[in-house]
Amino acid sequence: MQVLGKRGMSLRTSGVAVAVMRASFLWRGLAVLVIVAMLAHWTWVLFAPGSTTVLPATQATSEFQTERLFGVASVSAVVSVMPNVRLVGVFAGNPGFAVLEIDGKRQVGLPAGAEIVAGAKLAEVAIDHVLIERGGVRQRIDMVKPIPGKAADAPGVTVVSP
Repeated sequence: MQVLGKRGMSLRTSGVAVAVMRASFLWRGLAVLVIVAMLAHWTWVLFAPGSTTVLPATQATSEFQTERLFGVASVSAVVSVMPNVRLVGVFAGNPGFAVLEIDGKRQVGLPAGAEIVAGAKLAEVAIDHVLIERGGVRQRIDMVKPIPGKAADAPGVTVVSP
């Protein structure tokens, strides 16, 4: 290998000198890689998006505090909102649509927000239940689930087995 000196003259180098030059080149390359890695790390630390903190769960209040703040609703008032209404079917959507059986006699289909009887309205329709509101009190009515073997007892119902 030929190396030029300071004055442009050709210098002959020995095998040891070549090995030292290669080692020097390797050390410089390694130093550059370490510096690049450190710069990348500190750039990420300094300019990374901030992490979000999760707030701890709220403490449960005692029943006394809740009753004092919101009042107490009697269970009999909630149950007696619409005791003679049964949910037969729903069409969940916006607005929801429910099929209700009133007094065990007639079935009516109503959209959410419609009045069922005087003073009672269909407040909300979900997939498996509806909420009926009467006088500011809401009652949840769950979907009637058919009992196997009972469907055959209903008038006008034909049960077909697969």
